[in-house]
Amino acid sequence: MANLYGALCTYRRSADLVEMLDRLDDQTRPLDHLVIIDNDADDHIIDLVTNHRITDRITVDVVGAPDNPGPAGAFAIAQQQLADVAEPDDLFITFDDDDPPTTNTLLENLSAFAEAELTDETVAGVGLRGGVLNERTGVISPRPQHPQRHDGPSSEEADHLHGGWFPCYRFGALRDVSGFDEELFWGFEELDVGRRLKAHGYSLRVATDLYRTVAPTRTPKSWFAPLAEPSWRHFYRHRNLIRILRRDHAWGGLSLTIGLRLVLKPLVEAIRTPRLALWHLRTNLDAIRDGLRRHPEPKHPRHLPT
Repeated sequence: MANLYGALCTYRRSADLVEMLDRLDDQTRPLDHLVIIDNDADDHIIDLVTNHRITDRITVDVVGAPDNPGPAGAFAIAQQQLADVAEPDDLFITFDDDDPPTTNTLLENLSAFAEAELTDETVAGVGLRGGVLNERTGVISPRPQHPQRHDGPSSEEADHLHGGWFPCYRFGALRDVSGFDEELFWGFEELDVGRRLKAHGYSLRVATDLYRTVAPTRTPKSWFAPLAEPSWRHFYRHRNLIRILRRDHAWGGLSLTIGLRLVLKPLVEAIRTPRLALWHLRTNLDAIRDGLRRHPEPKHPRHLPT
């Protein structure tokens, strides 16, 4: 059986971190090794983890990252931390501190699914949720595609796995594509990894049956939904999507994303909410400029809330 290595990113949410550690410690299939990346490099987090009961059961390392590299940078650090101990067929699973397992058998069930799927050497990883990027439109179709249909397939192929839904990768496959891109900081880091794995001939699988047992019913998002309230996440999400579309030469998706979603939509919404629409337009233009560069600008643009 392959070892199961975990990478957990946390940032100034000690209560969430404690709940996550509690849930991980309750799993019927424990992790073999957990690397916690504290993006605030707070000594309090080291004490919290050291005194948690999970350390009696598994190996836990805490790595402080004082410059806050975001989830993308944290997962890259964790992969480097494990590079000398992980074998190519070992599994590398990523966690966010605010998305704990919803059942105590989740890792056991996900590991069993992974063991079955990864007998195919072209499969690089599995997870509970993922998606397929349409290069012509820039729109991501979710997988499972119809999670409420119990007569559907038990698993589905995706070109990337979604963060927060326990993406689990074969360690050797991550090495082949150089792992997570720390320059992305936050947003679509899993899309970036998945697309690079696909370009190297790998595939990814979503555990549709398992997803149905743990996921709530969700209302699909609409392109015509009102503009979201200002958030630093908005910039990174669109900056990173543009960067990925440009790198993959998805010119149709790049054009529609910029023209319709990032420029036209806030202009139309300016009739109803002019101040909010102006914030979106300014932020979108910054995301477009930075996404089209070969290397992104520093992580915290001055006009964004920090």
